[in-house]
Amino acid sequence: MRAIAKKDFQSNFHSVTGWLFIAVFWAFLSFFVSNYNFLSLSSDITGTISTVEIIFLILMPILCMRSFSEEQRQKTDQILFTAPVSVGQVVFQKFLALAEIYTIPTLMTCIYPLILSAFGKVSFGSDYIAILGMWLYGLACIAICVFASSLTENPIIAAVLSFLFLFVMYLIPTIQNMVSSKTVLTKFLTAIDVRGQFENFLSGSLNITAIIYMATVIFLFLFLTTQIIQKRRYSISKKTISFGAYSSVMIVVVLAITVIVNLAVTKLPDSMQNIDVTSSRLYSLTDDTKNLVSGLKDDVTIYVLDKESASDKTLNKTLKSYEALSKHIKVSYVDPAENPTFIQKYTDDSSNVYMNSLIVTCGDKSKIVNFSDVYETSTDYTTYSQKTTGYDGEGQITSAIDYVTSDSNPVIYTLTGHNETALSSTFTDAVGKMNITVQDLDFMQNDSVPDDAQA
Repeated sequence: MRAIAKKDFQSNFHSVTGWLFIAVFWAFLSFFVSNYNFLSLSSDITGTISTVEIIFLILMPILCMRSFSEEQRQKTDQILFTAPVSVGQVVFQKFLALAEIYTIPTLMTCIYPLILSAFGKVSFGSDYIAILGMWLYGLACIAICVFASSLTENPIIAAVLSFLFLFVMYLIPTIQNMVSSKTVLTKFLTAIDVRGQFENFLSGSLNITAIIYMATVIFLFLFLTTQIIQKRRYSISKKTISFGAYSSVMIVVVLAITVIVNLAVTKLPDSMQNIDVTSSRLYSLTDDTKNLVSGLKDDVTIYVLDKESASDKTLNKTLKSYEALSKHIKVSYVDPAENPTFIQKYTDDSSNVYMNSLIVTCGDKSKIVNFSDVYETSTDYTTYSQKTTGYDGEGQITSAIDYVTSDSNPVIYTLTGHNETALSSTFTDAVGKMNITVQDLDFMQNDSVPDDAQA
């Protein structure tokens, strides 16, 4: 059985296809590593990995277009299927040969984190998880392209079909952002969003859900390829109708199993779905947060001002960790485009509240966590570009929960009425983020001093 994979692997290097794929893919990644990492002085390779979505649109159809279409065109498929192996084994061996070719430049990519480590601190966990995601995403693309190749005997048409399939897959997140977040169409798009699952690997956590999703996509398209070939082989059989019914039933059963497996995985606890591999433990909540959240007695709702499909993925993972800690915490997504007056319930000035900001509520109390406060940034004044230097999602959310669930909060009283210098906006903004209220006392009009200000 291994002979089929070996033959296909060698044939790709007897022609220019295999060499061209490795050379172009490696050159593409090297260019972006030079730009994103060496020139920008960044040790994070995930930005480079995210660009492979574009190059896959071109390279994968070229690599896979001859896998079955060339066999049909030259009529050598009849010889292939007379071998003492099943159709499914033939499909898998051809897929395996293409996967081995693709794995070569993927393994070469593993060298880059080691090179970057010579110039600074590298988060090897995040980088190699991103490379794993790239490898799985590429295998899924290969399975889709092999399926397209089985549909026609013309390699050019197979390449065009493969490009169309991958291009539609690439556009799915954009289409999700164009439609309402509460429609059946959006839920369907989320279910088939392979690109979105790939991006889960780029955030620094090992996502078990995404791994299983990619595996089921690969299995599903290889199974569909097998069904297409079997259907064509038995098209002249007297049992065409019965075989067609059998094939259709099997497709429905496999689709159902695929959906059930992925739904079952999403029901696992968040701690089992995501394994934090970042060097700073970005997605692991501290003991202080766990103690605060586990002791909640009142319900807390965290509103995210964006559609879930378009919201910040890092912040989403942090919020899921909070939901997993307590049944009293609920996260809800509100699209300002659909509900423009929602934010006015919590602030009179919404002009400085950005998309992806949070509104944490408990009873009548609320606290706005602006998205600009979640990430820490620095400015390079030579290029006037901003770079993210830190993430304070947990600190901001925990502080807001503590504020809305506390019976009383600290107050700073300032004297007025004697031409005192007003506090700077920088100071008031800083103490406001610490849930401290600033209140003026005008002794010219009111000589009473609050009890909590006696000191």
